[in-house]
Amino acid sequence: PINDLNWNSPFDLLSHRERACCELILKGNSLAATCEQLGLALPTVANYISRAKEKLKFNSRAELFKLAQQWGLV
Repeated sequence: PINDLNWNSPFDLLSHRERACCELILKGNSLAATCEQLGLALPTVANYISRAKEKLKFNSRAELFKLAQQWGLV
């Protein structure tokens, strides 16, 4: 899981909520399902994902998945 990251992982740049959103997205959850599981509003989750995209420099789920694979997270 993302909580078990190496300190040198780019995922360390993310806040707890940003990591939680990315982890759920990596598990295949939709944005709506992610909102429901975290008990957050859609604009809030969208903002967390947007900030994660900026920090990790990914533009799609596929790029996020590839990055997570490179760091042994999936």
